[in-house]
Amino acid sequence: MLSGATGGTGLDVRGRVVDFSDFRWIGSLRRGLSLRSFHFLWGSRQTPRAPFSFLEDFTVYVAELKRRKYRGKHAPEVSTPQDAFTFLKPRVQDWNREHFLAVLLDARNRIIGIETVSIGSLTASIVHPREVFRPALIASAASVVLGHNHPSGDPEPSPEDLAVTKRLADAGNLLGIEVLDHIVFTRSAHVSLKGQGIL
Repeated sequence: MLSGATGGTGLDVRGRVVDFSDFRWIGSLRRGLSLRSFHFLWGSRQTPRAPFSFLEDFTVYVAELKRRKYRGKHAPEVSTPQDAFTFLKPRVQDWNREHFLAVLLDARNRIIGIETVSIGSLTASIVHPREVFRPALIASAASVVLGHNHPSGDPEPSPEDLAVTKRLADAGNLLGIEVLDHIVFTRSAHVSLKGQGIL
């Protein structure tokens, strides 16, 4: 396998990094596609495909699977900070570590997906714009709502939170993906940086 930048397995295709270190994607892909489509991507035992020959189509299928989740249904919308908090809170599995999350939205503020961008330490998580916006680009998101928890129990944004928010908002403007809000939250409270005039 080819070695990715973070020690996982990956391959760069025309500037798009496809990460294979999380094999749950493969299970989702298999369940979401027909047997014929699966064999087109991976090949069958009788006619296996060359390694990585399916990568040009892979990100397209991943994005399509995300859309299928709510096909025929009304996807939930995010219209207030409370809405965002409601969807973000269940994504934190360990409240002793900081989780940085991104809610991906379509043009009507309906949820396409919720991504865990990074999980850090007691006091911080490392966040880079490319890690935030890569899933948004793959899913063709129109905008994102960011969020992270404070293990300290105090939802007040730190100076570092403000700096990261500005940096990500600037990157989103360049990519055409608006950062609608950044929610800093604990188990029982949350603060909207948009509400504080930061965005």
